[in-house]
Amino acid sequence: MALIQPEFIPLSRREAEQLGWSEIDVLLVTGDAYVDHPSFGIAIVGRLLIDAGFRVGLIAQPDWKNPEALKEFGRPLVACGVTSGNLDSMLDLYTVGRRLRHQDVYSENGEPGKRPPHATVVYAQLVRQAFPQLPVILGGLEASLRRIVHYDYWQDKLRPGILVDSKADLVLYGMGEKTVPETYRRIADGKSLAGQRGSARLLGKKEAEAFAIDDSCIELPSWEEHLKNPDALMTSTVTLEREMNPWSGKRLVQRYGDRLLVIEPPPEPPTPAEMDRVYAFPFSNRPHPSYQGRIPAYETIRDSIQAIRGCPGGCAFCGLVAHQGRQIISRSAHSILN
Repeated sequence: MALIQPEFIPLSRREAEQLGWSEIDVLLVTGDAYVDHPSFGIAIVGRLLIDAGFRVGLIAQPDWKNPEALKEFGRPLVACGVTSGNLDSMLDLYTVGRRLRHQDVYSENGEPGKRPPHATVVYAQLVRQAFPQLPVILGGLEASLRRIVHYDYWQDKLRPGILVDSKADLVLYGMGEKTVPETYRRIADGKSLAGQRGSARLLGKKEAEAFAIDDSCIELPSWEEHLKNPDALMTSTVTLEREMNPWSGKRLVQRYGDRLLVIEPPPEPPTPAEMDRVYAFPFSNRPHPSYQGRIPAYETIRDSIQAIRGCPGGCAFCGLVAHQGRQIISRSAHSILN
């Protein structure tokens, strides 16, 4: 059953205990400072999980060199969700000229150095050290855009799908209103994560051998083929974006030696009524009170009203289609006015 939504998602054990929580079910880790505003994905995810009945603790910008930094709430009972934040961490850290930025707009006072390069991978590995065997779920823009073989502009090299390096259990790509509650409920109930729309998982050798690649699947060029053929990257990218149609998109598979990456089709987008419900959560619309300084990214969006999702454009310089899809989804006029 749903829990009462707090003013802020707890950032400390003391805040959780004030809500009557002696332990938490889900730990969320983010590379951004915590702003409880629906422009910040972690705020939506946290409130979705609380609405689904999970006690949630949040750790923002932890010391990525110390697993103890994740133990503020003790061991979560269900799982840990990891995101680099609102942007790809390499874009947060580096300019297009591959120079370190002088500020991180998602950090307090714009202070740089609060998140590592490839933050999603680093945080996932940190969770593995802190809480062995705990399920780790990746989400956010960085995880979405890096779910298959991709070119890392800042490193000037190809990288495998993010599950290969992170050793996480699952990627939830896209916005997640439908997939987040379902995934954590499956974990809590001891059910399989296989076949869930909007997700990607990496099969081991035995699972890969048993997996049937049939007409419901499209096989992308393998990791090994990407290393030999530069044109494979365009093939994979175009195919992934084409199959982002939630009504006709097919399951994608990509081989990594004797392992197999399986990407399920995207879920159907939320209806206006479902979007209205999410944006009606009691967001505080301000940074957590533990921050004394300014957060530049918050100042940009503090008076914004989120109205629509998706973009049919598919511009070459933009990754939005691979994350949100081409379908335009809107809140109701009543919700926006409220």
